[in-house]
Amino acid sequence: MFKNIKGLTLVELIVTIAILSLVATIAYPMVASSQTLAYRQINNSHDRNDLRLAMSYLNNDIKYSTDAIVFEDGNELRLISLNGDTIIYKFEEGNRLIRQRGETNIETVKFLGIIEGTFDIQSSTPSLVSITLATEDKETSFSVARFNYSLVLKDKDNGIINEENIIDFITNRKTYFIAKTFGITNNVHFQTVLGNPGAIYIKPEGGTYELQQLNASNNINIDIFIDGNLSLNAQNIRLHGNLYVNGNVYCNGYKFHPSSSVRIYYTGGKGSCNPNTSNIKEIIKIETFPKLSLPKLREDNWYNQNGYQNSTALSNGKKYFFTNDVTLNLSGNVSNVIIVSKGNISITIPNNSQLQALIFAPNGKVTLNGNNMTFEGLIIANEVNIPGNSVTIKYNENVLPNSPDDYPFEIGEENE
Repeated sequence: MFKNIKGLTLVELIVTIAILSLVATIAYPMVASSQTLAYRQINNSHDRNDLRLAMSYLNNDIKYSTDAIVFEDGNELRLISLNGDTIIYKFEEGNRLIRQRGETNIETVKFLGIIEGTFDIQSSTPSLVSITLATEDKETSFSVARFNYSLVLKDKDNGIINEENIIDFITNRKTYFIAKTFGITNNVHFQTVLGNPGAIYIKPEGGTYELQQLNASNNINIDIFIDGNLSLNAQNIRLHGNLYVNGNVYCNGYKFHPSSSVRIYYTGGKGSCNPNTSNIKEIIKIETFPKLSLPKLREDNWYNQNGYQNSTALSNGKKYFFTNDVTLNLSGNVSNVIIVSKGNISITIPNNSQLQALIFAPNGKVTLNGNNMTFEGLIIANEVNIPGNSVTIKYNENVLPNSPDDYPFEIGEENE
């Protein structure tokens, strides 16, 4: 005998479908929202990873750079690494941050999660590069201190040339000489300091410095700051450093030696200068220049009252002041002396000997004579000349007295 088994009625089927549709309608937004949230969290995670990666790159690149320039709009930071590579951070089209290293085989890193940001260097804190970076959901600001900084500063208010304290310039840039004219004729070696090439600062009389005056047969590892125009009219100088020019650059068919590593920063015009035909890595327009003045002599009685002698026989740790031209012939090593003159100073250093000194002659010429000898310290003079052969120049900030009251010159007073 068969039993009568009933199936679903049409009404029951419709009700079931309606219930399932209602459940699906309620559940779908929740599922879609969960998927959107998960997708957003993944994107935010990628953005944060890009942010951390960019901060890591910037920290390392800035900390060990020898030059840093922020361009006017704050959207590009240009660095020079210790080995001379150019590193550029900028926001390309689409406002995505990129990092480029090198000039021929360019390495590019793109931080796609970073959509905007700015770079800045304040003249009040020139060792710091300030950075702001933003992702879709986060903005962060931080600063990176540079170990050995040599900055081209920009004045954000009016674009005029910034003044810089001469002592800060000397210590920050490891300065050897500050003069109106500077010339070397033979094999002169400038010893680098902690990866910093050191610097000389030239205020050319007549407004233009001719680089042929810097005639040397070997590699010259210095940055040269020229408060005036620069005329490049010599051939094959092996310069490893930068030229900073507060004015125009005239190339005149000039070529550096192919082994050179030179960048020229200038505030004026560059005429027909072409990096590709002059063996120059880059020629870069800048807004400002560290403006210095030759300091002024103190009154004669100040030197007399502060233990300065006028003997031509130099002894370690002594101070000397001369009212006229003076010629000094050393018999051996002399250390930790200060030599000041109202006229010229001519010093002969014997073979294989060293002079460690602060030399100040704002109205005259300082000449270092001798072969196979070493000068360690600082010279501030109207003119500096080194005619000898196989000369080593070393930076030593310790030749400066500890207190500004003991400096043999007046800070902030320009020599006439």
